[in-house]
Amino acid sequence: MKNIISFLKKFFFGSIRKKIFISFLSFYLVIIVILFTVIYYSSKTSFTTSSINNSRRELATITNNISSKIEHIFDYAISVSLNDYIIQTTGKYSTPPTDEIIRYNLNKNMNTIVNSIIGLNNSVAMWEILASDGIFFNTSGYNINSIQNLDIKTIINKHNNNKGPCISGPYLYESSDILATDDPEFVFIVSKPIIQLNSRKLCGYIIFFIKNSTISSLFENYMPAASDSSFYILNNNNDILLSSNKGMIYSSFLNNKKLQISDSDWDRLNKNGFIVNNIAYANSLDIVYSMTALNDIQWKIINAIPLKLLLNEQQVFNRTFFICFLCAFIAFFVLAYIFARSITKPILKLTQIMQNVSEDAYETTVIPNNSDEIGILYKGYNSLILQTQELLTTIYEEQEAKNDFKFKLVQAQINPHFLYNTLEMIKSMIDLNMNEESSEAITALSIFYRLSLSKGSDIITIENEIDIAQQYMYIEKLRHTEYFDYQIIHTDSINQCIIPKLTLQPILENAIIHGVVEKESKGTIILRTTETDNKIHFSIEDNGPGIDEKELKKLLSVIEDAPQPNLPSFGLSNINRRIKLLFGKEYGLSISSKLGQYTKVMLTIPKVFPLNDSPSLAPYKSHN
Repeated sequence: MKNIISFLKKFFFGSIRKKIFISFLSFYLVIIVILFTVIYYSSKTSFTTSSINNSRRELATITNNISSKIEHIFDYAISVSLNDYIIQTTGKYSTPPTDEIIRYNLNKNMNTIVNSIIGLNNSVAMWEILASDGIFFNTSGYNINSIQNLDIKTIINKHNNNKGPCISGPYLYESSDILATDDPEFVFIVSKPIIQLNSRKLCGYIIFFIKNSTISSLFENYMPAASDSSFYILNNNNDILLSSNKGMIYSSFLNNKKLQISDSDWDRLNKNGFIVNNIAYANSLDIVYSMTALNDIQWKIINAIPLKLLLNEQQVFNRTFFICFLCAFIAFFVLAYIFARSITKPILKLTQIMQNVSEDAYETTVIPNNSDEIGILYKGYNSLILQTQELLTTIYEEQEAKNDFKFKLVQAQINPHFLYNTLEMIKSMIDLNMNEESSEAITALSIFYRLSLSKGSDIITIENEIDIAQQYMYIEKLRHTEYFDYQIIHTDSINQCIIPKLTLQPILENAIIHGVVEKESKGTIILRTTETDNKIHFSIEDNGPGIDEKELKKLLSVIEDAPQPNLPSFGLSNINRRIKLLFGKEYGLSISSKLGQYTKVMLTIPKVFPLNDSPSLAPYKSHN
């Protein structure tokens, strides 16, 4: 951390030119960031309010269109119910006649009358006339049996105290059309009693059938294509009568797990006419719910649109502002650099002179007081001389500390999330009553950490290292059972040879994360040990996506360099460095891979047996 801070100070404040340049640039960035933040949040509030109002206006327009369409259908029903021939026929026949000729003539005449009233209006999908005894005349020729769960008594009961047109439904409609889609289709029923005007006698009912698409199309005309917008039509009990998601029809709108509308949300929606609610299942989108009512038929109409969709204009505004900011930043960047360079040019000349001083001329000098910048340069020169001896006396200790760091740092490669995730997995197993599996997972985790700690020893036997790998892969297999399988093919004759602790685990972790998890199908990881006369070979191979030739060369180059903790390949680089420091440059890691087929990491160490009972590298004996 200290080295990083020192590097940052040197990079940003190593010269007066950089100080001036960074200061001007920082000041500009602070102003721009503050300006951008203020404009962003103020514009977001303004755009949000405007967008919600536009959404509510659109819903009001849709509601008016629905009301107008239903009123027109009501008017058709009233017109049919007031036709003299319809009244006389239904009044004369309280039940449809059984004589085929009479029935044919009646149906023909009524069919002509109703079709002339309806005309070419496509809002009415089907129609029928119901006798007073509840039996259809079958005048229109449509198959009424295709409407599921059609309850005639319910329709008749609606008109006990209401002689005007009513709407009910929805009812599932099973179309016999060969071009019909697999999506369920529903119909609403508009019914109107046929009454003799003089005697007020109930003669029958005119029934109109309205497909759900007739109403839903009014919403679709206002919805952007391929959007996540949806609509809901509720009855007086807040049950969903119609929705863009047909699977939600008949379900309750309130306390719905998918919609997540609570009672308090509903109260605010009734009070304000809109709410902005966060839906967790929809990738945490903010959804704007707007509501209007059709009081005549006791319907509530709700439109749900993602707030992000409504704020497209703000996104365009933000992109435009960002481009302007970027252009201004580039211009200021160039100007700041030119300005800083013009000021510091004389100081840079002095710096170059100091850099060309020969090694035998290293002597302290008097620091002039004519300028801060010149003084910094002289202080740096004198500080270099004074620190040389200190560095020489401490270099050995620092080197030893670095080597010790290289030996121990790999132990920190076990991501603490591994422990957290494993404990979470065990908890989930216990919750699912998977007692045997959870017991085995606890045992594996216990063995893994017991062997990993190994009483503080950095060197362990290969038998223990293989056991650590076995427990680790068992736990990872439980966590990612759908992603991969694994095999460990081990040579028992090398069990008592020694190896630095936790050498294999980081390689296995890389194979899981960058190999089989990224594979579209289930992958396989194979750990194999082999031996020659005086060497031991470990290979870890996965059939994942592999590495292309350019990236593989880059990876091998990084592994050969000193480990850098901020690099993704730090684990492999650190293992390679440890093996070379312990056993020599001829040992270490190598990698082979073929894009789209496999990646294979090979580790070679000498065959070393401990002299005493406890594994150690000092002293050790080689097997020849």
